[in-house]
Amino acid sequence: MVFDLPMVPGLAISARDHRWPVLQPVNARDALAEALCRQPRVIVAQLSARDESALNVISSLRRRRKVPLLAMATRHSEELETAVRSAGANSYLPDQATPEEVTRTVRELMRRRLETAAHSRDAPAGRTQPPWNPREVFGFGRASLDESANP
Repeated sequence: MVFDLPMVPGLAISARDHRWPVLQPVNARDALAEALCRQPRVIVAQLSARDESALNVISSLRRRRKVPLLAMATRHSEELETAVRSAGANSYLPDQATPEEVTRTVRELMRRRLETAAHSRDAPAGRTQPPWNPREVFGFGRASLDESANP
């Protein structure tokens, strides 16, 4: 979810390199509908402190799904970090995060989700999911990524 443009370099490069889909909803309601419909294993949201609709989407997602959510700042501030964590983000990275930090954080969120699922009584016995599938991470926005990386 890219609620504030331009896309920060660390996220743009990670999305391109791992072929994470970047969707383009018109508004917060569409962003929420897409996230609920697609059921990704991780969501990465880039936002700024001035976007209340983005914080509302994070809160709504947290209430409806347990999908891990990484919030990234367009411009870091303590106020934004506190707001996204209060809204329900599992992790936060500032705007200066490197592509390696973004990828490492997404992988960690996926690993924790798999561990939680393995300990859940709902998890099928003996079945494990692969730890990393880039097609199960996505974001929204009007980001201009290399179209060949987003078939």
